[in-house]
Amino acid sequence: MTKEWFNEYNSSLNRKLVYHLGYDAGFFSEYNNMLYAMMYCLTHKIQFNIYCDDANFGFEKGWQDYFEPFFDEVHDDFHHKNNYRYFEKPITSDFVVYLKRLTKTILKMNKKYYRPYYKFEETEIVRKHKKETKCDLYTQDIWNDLIEYPTKRIVTNPCDNTCISEFDFLNILNSMVWKYNEKTKSAINDTIGKIEMPKDYVGIHIRRGDKIKEAAFLSIDNYMSILKDKTDIMNVYVATDDFKMIKILCTNYPAYNFYSLTKEISTGYEQTDFDNYDKINKQSHMISLFSDIELLANAKCFVGSFSSNVGLYIAIRRNRERCFYVDYKSDYLI
Repeated sequence: MTKEWFNEYNSSLNRKLVYHLGYDAGFFSEYNNMLYAMMYCLTHKIQFNIYCDDANFGFEKGWQDYFEPFFDEVHDDFHHKNNYRYFEKPITSDFVVYLKRLTKTILKMNKKYYRPYYKFEETEIVRKHKKETKCDLYTQDIWNDLIEYPTKRIVTNPCDNTCISEFDFLNILNSMVWKYNEKTKSAINDTIGKIEMPKDYVGIHIRRGDKIKEAAFLSIDNYMSILKDKTDIMNVYVATDDFKMIKILCTNYPAYNFYSLTKEISTGYEQTDFDNYDKINKQSHMISLFSDIELLANAKCFVGSFSSNVGLYIAIRRNRERCFYVDYKSDYLI
């Protein structure tokens, strides 16, 4: 599947979706769900468009602040308040955590946003605007139909009518969409160049911050146990939002060589803090995040948590190749 094929096929479809990218969640929650939405549209013959003028990860152009143009973008600020993600899908295997997260999400949302869809109704202003703009669907209309996790379930790729797994499809879409612009690419290369990574290394992602409110935190020993079982490589790149994890690893596993771009002042990522960053700090954070991603994606193997959207993205990016998770069995990804 190429960008040219996608654009030609996409423009030929009659039903139209405007997907709100960068609504209110962390970048990879937003991005992974966008890939799900793209797959949903392609398999249901729906034209895919995005609105991202107000993207919480952007500072001027949204998607194009970091990536090459790809999508048909809609620039209509009506979508700022009226096109939204529905109730957050709590990504966790702990049912109690699931209920707490869902309850918190419902309570924090203004009732005027969720009540119409809780009653399976649509507001008059949205109906009118859809008719005027010849748009059939907003994000909330398909949200609960999007997959929570990609699996080995089979879908049809409309590009060549082959039957492939959801993971394979998402990998194809990501390969097509994930293209940094030159400014971002240069900034990532400069950032990675600050550390001298050996040729052979493995990658670990340990998420703390607000993620531990959604899913139970697993001991660092769980990560290292998998790592020791799967490889003899002693060079480890660690992507984490909490520098304390680096200290613990260095203390408990002195035989390993640990590398990281995490700053000593990092004590855990909070989405609410990020949303209040100014342009410079927001851009700096995103470049650091993308640098982590490139190092993890190119590692000989990866160990992380599937309940983290970064861990999920790496599985999509690497198409599950030598990806191991502390919270899911490997046969889930086959």
